[in-house]
Amino acid sequence: MFDVAATLSSTDEDLYVYIFDSHRPYVLENLHNSHHRIRVLCSELDDTVDLPSPLSVQCLEQISHSAAVPSALLGKLQKLEAYYSHRYCVGSTSCMVLDMLYLLGHHTCNAVWWAAVGITYNFLFEYVDGSVYETVYVRLRTLLADFDSAAAAGSGADGTTLVATDASYGTLTNEPFRRRHGVYVQRAFIFPLLRFWTLYDAVAYTRQCVGSLRLWTDRGERELKR
Repeated sequence: MFDVAATLSSTDEDLYVYIFDSHRPYVLENLHNSHHRIRVLCSELDDTVDLPSPLSVQCLEQISHSAAVPSALLGKLQKLEAYYSHRYCVGSTSCMVLDMLYLLGHHTCNAVWWAAVGITYNFLFEYVDGSVYETVYVRLRTLLADFDSAAAAGSGADGTTLVATDASYGTLTNEPFRRRHGVYVQRAFIFPLLRFWTLYDAVAYTRQCVGSLRLWTDRGERELKR
């Protein structure tokens, strides 16, 4: 989560706040300024919500029973309340970031495995159901297959093999480096097993997953253990 209070300290009336956390509701008490517009990035809820100040779940319940509230505002508040009560649980923050990286042409094997850890966390803690997990699992397997289907393009000056990827996946990659840090589709069999692991197991204990995530350093593991 980001520091909502610091983000919203600006008095800029043109400020938009984008919520990337798709399973955990943002803290409404931190949304003090009524002119800020909040856009929840969710396939089932894509709306701009204007929040009165201050606002909390209790305020939502009181406002929803007030006859003086305009119907348009009431509809927005009801959608926000539905999101806050976890009724809009459709994905993982890491999967949303992967979508952004894909559109920008910067997605990598590491990003795919980060998305796998994210959707696994959502599934283990019942933020998404089995159908959502299976849908994302199939999509991530497809991405891994695309990465793994790269064809050899020649050798570099140091004798290492260069692998040409599809144009949508960026530039040439170094094959020895890919063997150390890349993810091959043959290893995708562990996806169904992730649901039986804890988040700590998936990220730190199993090494099958963490070995492919260069983002996780020793310091990161120590923080995770704490």
